[in-house]
Amino acid sequence: LLIFFYLIFRNFFRFYTSGKNNKSGSQTNLKYVSLFSLFTLIPSLIVAIFSFFIFNFGLQKYFDDQITRAVNNSNDVALNYLEESKKNVKSDIVLMSAGLNRASNFYYSNPKQFLRVVNTEKLLRKIDDIYLIDSAGNILLSDTGVSSDDFSLPGEETFDEAIKGIPVVIPGNLENKTSAMIKLNSFID
Repeated sequence: LLIFFYLIFRNFFRFYTSGKNNKSGSQTNLKYVSLFSLFTLIPSLIVAIFSFFIFNFGLQKYFDDQITRAVNNSNDVALNYLEESKKNVKSDIVLMSAGLNRASNFYYSNPKQFLRVVNTEKLLRKIDDIYLIDSAGNILLSDTGVSSDDFSLPGEETFDEAIKGIPVVIPGNLENKTSAMIKLNSFID
């Protein structure tokens, strides 16, 4: 649009300078060119300005809605995935507790055999870490050894719920992991 108007004004200026030198017919040409330029410039600018604003705001509103919808959908998918993961961990911990309760006599009589049962449950359930703790939060057994730096002690409320024998998802976990605990009834504390 700017190039078009530049060409019009360049020709207008050429007619104007040649019109000063040649008086016959130059006034008519000058009026014709100036009126044509004026009547093409003003509507073109108005259309360009309105189309810019309409296009800009319409497109921006369209993409704002699309982006907001996409972010909300991905947030919903992530929340659903997290809830599904929590359900899977709860079911895995119930099944694992049944297996560990059955093997509780190995904990006292043959600790190496019990550790093999723990590792088998870990592989079977595809679980990252297993800790056997007492009510004070002391680590009695870990699949990686007795002490572990990765272990974070659950809160008292979590302990109270787990003592009832219900699988509890541990809230406030700092890592991107879902952690849960349950009381093993065949063990002392």
